[in-house]
Amino acid sequence: MANSDLTIIEEQWQREPGVSALENVKKEISEELGTQREAVHNIIHLGQVVADSGVCGGCADVFACDVEEWDVPVNYEGILSALLLSENEFMEYIEAGKINDGYTLSAFCLYKNIH
Repeated sequence: MANSDLTIIEEQWQREPGVSALENVKKEISEELGTQREAVHNIIHLGQVVADSGVCGGCADVFACDVEEWDVPVNYEGILSALLLSENEFMEYIEAGKINDGYTLSAFCLYKNIH
């Protein structure tokens, strides 16, 4: 993936005992994007997002990374398709209301805070 492209991942998965957060990110990215773990580079922990602090108090760690290549498996864990967007295109999608998921918007805010 070129540096101008953006991959933001929210780690909402249960980690296996003894597996580091970074290894878990590589595992999940490789599974969900149909790539090899070695293709996931430059993983940066952006922070945490709390989905609902009043009811469940659960939080998700948010990471950004570069992915060399990917081929999203169709219908894997409910994923119907994927779209690669530049940062500017991503912002245009937000402005047009095409991206409105709270986790994604929060993750993007964390990303913009460090870039």
